[in-house]
Amino acid sequence: MGSDHMDDDIKAALDALSRQYDHAAELIENMSDQDAALKAATELTEVLRLATISAGQLRADRVYKLWQSRHLSLSKLADVVGVSKTRAAEMINTAKKSQEDSK
Repeated sequence: MGSDHMDDDIKAALDALSRQYDHAAELIENMSDQDAALKAATELTEVLRLATISAGQLRADRVYKLWQSRHLSLSKLADVVGVSKTRAAEMINTAKKSQEDSK
């Protein structure tokens, strides 16, 4: 599951995301109004927190689909994903719960 298998469009999107974060951070660091800078940094943190939650859910969903399609044992799934067996089980449970909640 290394980055060698990533599509060029995905790589470009992730690079753009990283550049946008760097740009926002630089703008905040250069603000002269410290109260406004704190407010902007707080907003940036919240945006990133929500994005992290969404990205984690996306990853769990993809792990679940991989597990189903390849009929992997939990141990083998953990090896493929690069996590512990416990973490692989948590990801599967997260994806299952998300699917149940969306019904």
